Amino acid sequence: MNQVNSYSLLLFFILISAEVQSMQHVKDSIVLKNKSLKLVQNLHGGAITSLEFKDNPVNPFDWSLPVENQPEINKDGFAFRGHFISLGTWGMPTEGEQNAGIRLYGEPTAQIWKRNNFSIDSLGNKILKTGFRSKIEGLSLERKITLYQNEALIQVKESVTNDLPISRVYNFLQHPTFGGAFVSKNLRIDTNAGKGFYQKGAYPRTTYNNLEADSFYWPNGILPDGKIDLRTSGSRKKTYLTSHIFSESDKTGWATASNPDKKLLIGYIWKINEYPWLNVWHQSVDGKVVGRAIEFATCGVGLGFKELITGNYTYFANLSFEFIDAGQTLDKTYYMFAMEIPAKFLETTHVFLTDETVIVQYATEKGEVEKIFSKFN
Repeated sequence: MNQVNSYSLLLFFILISAEVQSMQHVKDSIVLKNKSLKLVQNLHGGAITSLEFKDNPVNPFDWSLPVENQPEINKDGFAFRGHFISLGTWGMPTEGEQNAGIRLYGEPTAQIWKRNNFSIDSLGNKILKTGFRSKIEGLSLERKITLYQNEALIQVKESVTNDLPISRVYNFLQHPTFGGAFVSKNLRIDTNAGKGFYQKGAYPRTTYNNLEADSFYWPNGILPDGKIDLRTSGSRKKTYLTSHIFSESDKTGWATASNPDKKLLIGYIWKINEYPWLNVWHQSVDGKVVGRAIEFATCGVGLGFKELITGNYTYFANLSFEFIDAGQTLDKTYYMFAMEIPAKFLETTHVFLTDETVIVQYATEKGEVEKIFSKFN
């Protein structure tokens, strides 16, 4: 009997030790890590603020927009940082919405998120659940992060619930924003996105009536002052945003940000029926590129809901909002991965998602290379 109790006690301490080593609560953040990756989620606003790959000191999410640089309606929230989310409205709320307390990019960045649960499954994967309850808009969210045991691979599943007694339209935008040492003229964006158009920043649109006629195809962008290779960083000393949809034959969308000088690539893959748009942002300050973002979302046309609906604004039959019923919960999932790349890296050519793996194919000066991330390794 004593041996059984001693064994049970030993097993308990082993499990507690494993949890402490895999997950740490530091100030306002939670740190989740394995041998390849360390992820930090800030509970003040819910953003993923740091991602460290092995011994590489570069944090690709070293980017922020302080509250004082945000619109006045956001004064009671937190900074936009790293990979944050927009939920509810996209862009500036209407006057009535602002008077009701609606913020730019919605409630997530104003909420103190709760840590709901941490566990380790039978495969050794670390699972963290966080979320928040809506105070104004009626859209609550639960996030489940799975850090696979032996890979620099993360699955993020987010569940949005409409707490209101009526149905509504809404938008959900993932905003992975890169900055710091990771962002330079050597940073490259690759994606399987297709048709698109410019908007916002230094190139605000005066009309959305001719979007389809004004289209271009990734990566061959056309801005008002000329053509541009959208994969590049810093070739335009201005801030701009282009918005894209995907080929009807594609089931998954993907995008990667790579910097061979830093030997680092960060990538995402998701189902297009969950996030049918990709908005690619280029931020320039004093003529220098300081931020890039790959925003996969339910939206891409920068107009309010009233204009979108009454004006019947679609883009090649793609809506720029989503419908959620009263009490309904919608689930959306994406995968994020990190990997080392050589100095002679050229481009990401494709990313595949299977039930068991995420496969990244890329080109170097020496030829094609394939990296396989296994969910069950």
